[in-house]
Amino acid sequence: MARDETVDAGAITLLDLFYEPRYLIDNYQREYAWSHDDVETLVNDLWAAFSNYDDRPRRRARSEQLFLGPFVYVQADRRTRYLVDGQQRFTTLHLILLHLHRIAEACGEREAESKLHPLVYDYYAKGKPTRFRIDITERRSALEALRAERTFDTRGETLSVRNLWDRGTQLHTSLAGLIDSENCARFVDWLLTQVVMVAIKAPDRRSGYRIFESMNNRGARLTPVDLLKSYLLDKAGDEEAEELNSKWRAMLADVTAAGNDDSDTPRTFLKAALLAHWAQPDDLSRDDVESIDSALHLWVKENASLIGLNRDVDYLQFMDKLIYLASHYAMFLRATAKPDREFDLSAVYFNHANGLTNQMALLLASVQPEDARSVSRPKAALAANLLDLLFVTEALADNPTDSREFQPAINRLMPKLRTCQSLEAVNSVLEQEIPETDPFVDVPTFGMRGTNSRQVKYLLARLTAYVEEGCGRDGHVERYLDRQRPWQIEHVFANHPERYAQEFPDPVTFRSLRARLGVLLLLPASDNASYNDESFSKKIPYYARQNNLAAILDPKHREKNPGVKKFITSHDPDKLFHSFGLEPKMGKVVKDRGHLYQELCRQVWSTETLGLTVPLASVDVQPVEVTPESDTDTTSPPSKPSPTAKPRVAASGGGRPTQLFQLVSARVLSPGTKLLAEHRGTTYTAEIDDDGRIRLPSGDQYRKPDDAARIVTNTKSAQGMDFWRVQQTDGQRISLKNLYAHSKSAGLLGGTKPARR
Repeated sequence: MARDETVDAGAITLLDLFYEPRYLIDNYQREYAWSHDDVETLVNDLWAAFSNYDDRPRRRARSEQLFLGPFVYVQADRRTRYLVDGQQRFTTLHLILLHLHRIAEACGEREAESKLHPLVYDYYAKGKPTRFRIDITERRSALEALRAERTFDTRGETLSVRNLWDRGTQLHTSLAGLIDSENCARFVDWLLTQVVMVAIKAPDRRSGYRIFESMNNRGARLTPVDLLKSYLLDKAGDEEAEELNSKWRAMLADVTAAGNDDSDTPRTFLKAALLAHWAQPDDLSRDDVESIDSALHLWVKENASLIGLNRDVDYLQFMDKLIYLASHYAMFLRATAKPDREFDLSAVYFNHANGLTNQMALLLASVQPEDARSVSRPKAALAANLLDLLFVTEALADNPTDSREFQPAINRLMPKLRTCQSLEAVNSVLEQEIPETDPFVDVPTFGMRGTNSRQVKYLLARLTAYVEEGCGRDGHVERYLDRQRPWQIEHVFANHPERYAQEFPDPVTFRSLRARLGVLLLLPASDNASYNDESFSKKIPYYARQNNLAAILDPKHREKNPGVKKFITSHDPDKLFHSFGLEPKMGKVVKDRGHLYQELCRQVWSTETLGLTVPLASVDVQPVEVTPESDTDTTSPPSKPSPTAKPRVAASGGGRPTQLFQLVSARVLSPGTKLLAEHRGTTYTAEIDDDGRIRLPSGDQYRKPDDAARIVTNTKSAQGMDFWRVQQTDGQRISLKNLYAHSKSAGLLGGTKPARR
């Protein structure tokens, strides 16, 4: 073989991998088909490796690089490469780089942004067609929509593009919960220099195709599912092997069909079943989860005695339990397709829509293998309802809400649930995870942030559907959550602070108030676009044709509408469901609608509605003293306690602790500390609240300093820790960023972990 016909290989960083070549994909490659779990696993692996990375100069050189596997390519010309094998991982990495570029831009990290730009784009100029590093024509529109954070209608698109959009929106949420101005530059630098792949260069496209065939068509490899079956049947003996094999095959066919014929469904089922019913409490660690995920058959072999596999009959019983659990799993999997109102499993659909794929292990843990469906359904419904409540609680607390945030709670619950025989026993375990504070106390001041549009949309979807059903219509909550027919978030008040300058001279207060949940609606994308920035009075006739949560703003809507009158009588004890005329005070609308949405949230997610009970000691809540308010007083809304919530206590905010929270936890800063910021000649003020968040004069709280800075500056790009400053006793102002750096170098910041809210 001539020298230029040899196959070359070598390790290469992501920086070198994407910097200059333009990648194309041959038509014999399969569609982009990575699943939600595949992407989540990659993000978790990246984040875990980054969390252990030490970038101090002396240790950086010795840091272990993260290897992401090989890929095969053909060099067509100096700047063009054809991907032969590895496009699934390659495409996902490109999506990650695209979102990191967007985040770096929003955080004002110019250096990180400039590093990422040539890795995402092959050609980019305003007004001209964009070429991406992975240059596939059919993908361009979806990638451009992801980059611009626009909606994208996937109807009529190929399977590859539809999945690309789903994984792209998943990464948008997942990365937004991890990356901000505090770690963006470090993460980008680590990703580009410490993550490597092995590049295998084929001499030409014909050789590349032969390599592709040899890597993918040399017989079907035995999967962990196949290997587990062989191991169990061998141990079970020959007498029952044939019958068990038939049952096993039928079981695999059932779960695969429930998973829309996804061939990976049997593996995800077995993984969930092993975690739910056999992994020991001390083994619910990352190492154990990874062992089950990567080689579940080996985990069963290595833990045979722990599982109780000692005699032939034990193996038979173990297989029987798996087969029984599979029937429950298939039922739960089908419930992810649409809300199951008949058997009260709608929360399974809601959790799936919110990306909580780890709910299946929790649901399986709540049922016994031999449970009849009449028993397993209500048990699983309670578990799914709790997880939905936890999601809403974290969303309203402005905390990250991707699936990894709920894994600790799931790990705590599974060992306890697996021993529960009755519905009452399941309830007694789950009630211990009910939030200790009233999760809806801050609804009147909660609103849109830089990265929480999907959480806000979910809340609006549930509230909108609830009101529709209460007014005698079909709620159709699934249509509001359907990504194929996008609904958009509508601001009742257009972004024109000058229209309300007399009521709110401060434009920052105006921007904060118009972003609150109570003055947001869900409308069809086409209708929302047509309203543009019309005034409140001109929007009223449009709203009259929409869902009841929007239509009630029309003063005529209640007339001759018995469904609305019935809803007010049965669901609106405080008479908050009403119109405001055509030219109302903005403060009055914000205040009343905020209280309306708070009451609706308490009804939708009350423990009574969810079927969860709480100990009697938990409902002894002290009444909140309410003082009279003016129509424009929106800073301290009255809040009556939820009748089913435990008493509200000072909370730190769950999730990953921000640097500001660490400063408060270490008592470097105390609640009530005044913050100052300068922007275009104007001084802005804020203060730190008891939760280690930034509170603006409007009363709005922001967990991330970046989000508070964006509202103040009215920009998409802000570095909050650098923007906000503390005035010291000598009169000098120090930025939160420098204060954090000084405190860290002085050893004042210990391990600070946020308490559960």
